[in-house]
Amino acid sequence: HIIMFDHIKNFFQVYKNKPKFLFAFHNELSHNSFNYVGVADKDLVNLLTDLKENGYLQNTLLIIMSDHGHR
Repeated sequence: HIIMFDHIKNFFQVYKNKPKFLFAFHNELSHNSFNYVGVADKDLVNLLTDLKENGYLQNTLLIIMSDHGHR
């Protein structure tokens, strides 16, 4: 379970009807172990599904970026 994703959901809930800017940076899963690179996939899908189903992505530009991967 990715706690950062809970913070993102909470941010959208609290500021649902307000203009907002959020920059979230998450790297601890893949930072030290190649084996954990895909661990967050299901949680990311759940986050995006929840944001869409609750209407949080209306009038929203969502950018998901990645870096070079495991070092």
